Amino acid sequence: MKKIDLNTAVQTLAMIGVMGSLIFVGLQMKQSQEIALAAQNTTRVGFYLAAIDSLAEQRMSYQTMLKQNFGLEPATEDYRWFKENQSHALWFIAENDYLQHSLGLMDQDVWKAKLTVFRLAYNSCATREIYQLRRPMFDQRFVELIESIPDECAKTNDESLSAN
Repeated sequence: MKKIDLNTAVQTLAMIGVMGSLIFVGLQMKQSQEIALAAQNTTRVGFYLAAIDSLAEQRMSYQTMLKQNFGLEPATEDYRWFKENQSHALWFIAENDYLQHSLGLMDQDVWKAKLTVFRLAYNSCATREIYQLRRPMFDQRFVELIESIPDECAKTNDESLSAN
């Protein structure tokens, strides 16, 4: 039987120790990212709850605001200011969500849902002016993403122009 060299045994144990440490650090990083993802989601939920609360203070309904926003009910003047403010808030959140995704701090399923929200917001023709006002302040990559969305407002405007 061959005798194991002490130097080789020490190097093997050191290598096993380094590999174990790297695995531990990797697991810690994964856990930290999961905590960051949960914190980001909690923050987003807080934004939306604050919006709902601000309506409740005025004895207004978030459900009614959504229906008016999507054209399911006639729009009233009471909700116009709220819709405008919500549109501004949504674009702040959307740009932040884009940044979070770019940094790898957003789950892919959440990102896919956000892309749906971006499409709905961009094609909310009644508040398109708000996007246009905010556009120069956005990250250019975010603008490119948003403007890669098929523009249903332009199609609606083209149809109404050709009908006249």
